[in-house]
Amino acid sequence: MHSAKYIIIVLLFFYSNGCYAHLASWSWEETKEKLEVLFPEGTRFLQKKIPYSAFQVTEIASKLNFTLHPEDKVPVFFTAIGPHSVPLGVAIFVDPRTESEHYKISKGKVEIGVAINLKGKVKSLQIFNWTGVPEIAQPIFLKQFYSKSPNDTFKVGDTEKSIKPIQGEEMTCQLISSGIYEGLIFLFEAFGKKRKK
Repeated sequence: MHSAKYIIIVLLFFYSNGCYAHLASWSWEETKEKLEVLFPEGTRFLQKKIPYSAFQVTEIASKLNFTLHPEDKVPVFFTAIGPHSVPLGVAIFVDPRTESEHYKISKGKVEIGVAINLKGKVKSLQIFNWTGVPEIAQPIFLKQFYSKSPNDTFKVGDTEKSIKPIQGEEMTCQLISSGIYEGLIFLFEAFGKKRKK
């Protein structure tokens, strides 16, 4: 409950200090189209870079088990604004970079759009530039991530709480699952708790 309240407060601050800009690889129109997929009820989208503190960088690297690139330390976040100027949630686009054997099977530059609602739960997901097995980028696989937070498991397996893979695509499913987890960690470090210096 406290986490949800904090996300709302930070989003309101974000909204009041928001700015428009362009991504390095996508035009603003292309980015807006992708955000409309994540937040179809959104009427406005605000973009802002939020730098992490040295403490946060260390904490993120520890959780994700890889060294952050310079751009990871100043990530770009997007707030979705709905009717009557009500914040709906926040999103980030990530390319799975988990340093493991799973990363080697990535097919081209895959981008995952991860959006959370004001309660800090996964609201929607979208995989862009996907050329692998179609089912992995569809609800048959992605819907099991909805309402998850970083405290949930993102390990692919056959236990009750694990992520259920597409048959024969266990490693690829783990890559995508790890990418979604990465997005959530980046989001929660910026919006999900009080920031430490």
